[in-house]
Amino acid sequence: MKWYISLKNSITILLMALSGGALFWIIDSYLDLRYFYRGEGAFIELLISDIPAHEIWVRLVVIIVFLIGGILMMLYVNKLKREYYYRQIQQQAIIMKEKRYRSLIESMNEGIALHEPVYDHTGRAVDYRILEVNRRYEEITGLTRDEALMSTASEIYHQDTAPYLDIYQRVTDTGVPESFETYYEPLGKYLSISVFRPEPGQFATVFEDITVRKLYEQEKEETQRKLKTLLGNLPGMAYRCENEPLYTMKFVSEGCKTLTGYSEDELTNNSKVAYGDLIHPDDKEMVWKTIQASVEQNEPFKLEYRIKTTGNSEKWVWEKGVGIPSENGKVNILEGFISDITELKEKEKKIQKQVTEYHALYEEYLTQSEELTQTLENTRQINKELEEARKKAEEGDRLKSAFLANMSHEIRTPLNGIVGFAELFDDPEIDDKDSKRYRHIIKENSHQLLNIVSDLLDISKLDAGQIELYEEAFSLNGLMDELFETLQLKAGEHGIELRVQKDLGDKKAYIRSDKYRLMQIINNLVSNALKFTDEGYVKYGYRLKQKNLEFYVEDTGIGIRPEMQEKIFERFRQADLEITKIRGGTGLGLTITKNLVEIMGGKIWLESEKGKGSIFYFNIPYKPAHEFQKEAVSDTTVLNEHDVSSTHVVLIVEDEESNFDYMSTILKRMNLKVIGALTGEEAIEKTKKHPEIELILMDIKLPVLNGYEAIREIRKDHPHIPIVAQTAFASEKDRITANEAGCDDYLVKPIRSQHLKDMIKKYVHQ
Repeated sequence: MKWYISLKNSITILLMALSGGALFWIIDSYLDLRYFYRGEGAFIELLISDIPAHEIWVRLVVIIVFLIGGILMMLYVNKLKREYYYRQIQQQAIIMKEKRYRSLIESMNEGIALHEPVYDHTGRAVDYRILEVNRRYEEITGLTRDEALMSTASEIYHQDTAPYLDIYQRVTDTGVPESFETYYEPLGKYLSISVFRPEPGQFATVFEDITVRKLYEQEKEETQRKLKTLLGNLPGMAYRCENEPLYTMKFVSEGCKTLTGYSEDELTNNSKVAYGDLIHPDDKEMVWKTIQASVEQNEPFKLEYRIKTTGNSEKWVWEKGVGIPSENGKVNILEGFISDITELKEKEKKIQKQVTEYHALYEEYLTQSEELTQTLENTRQINKELEEARKKAEEGDRLKSAFLANMSHEIRTPLNGIVGFAELFDDPEIDDKDSKRYRHIIKENSHQLLNIVSDLLDISKLDAGQIELYEEAFSLNGLMDELFETLQLKAGEHGIELRVQKDLGDKKAYIRSDKYRLMQIINNLVSNALKFTDEGYVKYGYRLKQKNLEFYVEDTGIGIRPEMQEKIFERFRQADLEITKIRGGTGLGLTITKNLVEIMGGKIWLESEKGKGSIFYFNIPYKPAHEFQKEAVSDTTVLNEHDVSSTHVVLIVEDEESNFDYMSTILKRMNLKVIGALTGEEAIEKTKKHPEIELILMDIKLPVLNGYEAIREIRKDHPHIPIVAQTAFASEKDRITANEAGCDDYLVKPIRSQHLKDMIKKYVHQ
């Protein structure tokens, strides 16, 4: 300012001097001053000279020019003065603005940091430098301002790469702000970060510590999850609704679907139906008045009423709730719980009805003595029945004990034969004749033990209600012939003639039923007949009677006493325990047979005379198959054990070493080449590696990849290779599952050598 005042003063003096000089110059041109003395003193004489007019004008113009120049100079100086003054004001404003800006930033609850990217020699951003931070930045990060300024992010945060560099670089390049939330592990905090570009080549972050909020949200979510789980498990519907006649639901729990038939979305905000419209018309007014009366008294409400569900069925519900007052004290919201009490109401009706009936009986009891007598008689009858029940229970315990003792004998007997004669094979002096006899005894005892185990499994399934029927179309005549082939050998061993009778032609005998269970029933009855017949014959067959197939098994055996003919179907019963000790058996066969017949929709009965024989009958519904399939006659050449060339290859998939050795030994004796696999994966690989494989014997229960899954994979590349399932799972359902997986046939463990040979002959051709 001093230089300006000095300049102004100098210019003013100069202008005054110039103006004065010019004026003097003009005056001097006109006046001629002369000095002279007289005796009284000195005198000045002013003389006006004659000056040419044009010279006067020239001098006036010069003066005017000087004056205009001076004025312009003064105006310029004033302009400089104003500009200087404005600059001073702007500088003061900038200083004040920076102070206010800094004070504002420092007082913010969010951390703020200004950065600039750091680029490598290729121009790629590899880091960023911190240019400025506020107080809150220091509090959140734990870093001081001095530590942060001009440091790179990777240095100050001790990380190989700068955090969130890709986002920051994108904002720096585009200028488009971005916001995100993140968990920053080095600080152990959740942060909410907003990024913007204050000017080109820089970016600023505004971040907030939201750890408390995040933890609260997580806790809230967990609480809501637990609440939803709790409400979902309640036998009813929790709700929150508006206090108006439609009861517009704002929230309902998952139980609403079971209670009303409508989902949460359908009930909420009356999206499909209003809860008020579900209330029975006769109960609506009562419900409204009851709720409003309780709300006015500021008390919880409880009530019972009827609703209509999706199927237009009627339910009784019990509701308990409370009104939620708003800030002005008005109750606009109701909250509560509604449960289904329909079953309880029905029980109440029954109880009420019984109470009414009992009351009537009581009245009659008081007025009629005969009723009292009858009641006493009934009491005696009940006591008698209780006594009989007690005796039956004692008899049941006795039979169970006898059964357990007999079962122990039945199991230990074949086991003794198996173990004992197996040990005899260790005798080095055993000859071929004895060896053959020992093998026969072991085989017979093994079959006997297998039958006992099968009976125990069946009775367990019956107790558990796990017996299921699997109907299929099959030839009944074929089944009867198949049983004849199986049972004829046993009949020959007993010296008994076995006969079979078929009443229907092949077309009508093609039926739908559970083939496996029907075969089990007939086999049980025929095997029983053979066991209790010493001479004569056993005949079995069937006939069509109206809509039922009636089966019969007739024998010339020992017969059954009349008093035992009903009891033999009871569990643990046999007609004569002494005979049981002689003939053997578990006492479960007829029980299983009776239960299977009844499950198949039929009944069983018998006719018998002691010493002359018995006839067992049972029937099942006749269900003809609509599509008759004539039994196929195999054109496969029947092969002997050594008719198969060694060029034929069979893959045995079995994880039990003893089972593999057993089957491979039989196959090698048939001059077959054997390839082994322990797992499903190995079976798939060996099938791909050996295209010469003609038959696969697939165990079902394998580790990792089971047999069914392995079969499906093999079938993708080899749809025509015969695959035979061999498993201990023996139910009809397992057979169906094997067929669906792609099996051609089925062997049930334990596998008899003849069954295995027959299967080889069936699928391996010469």
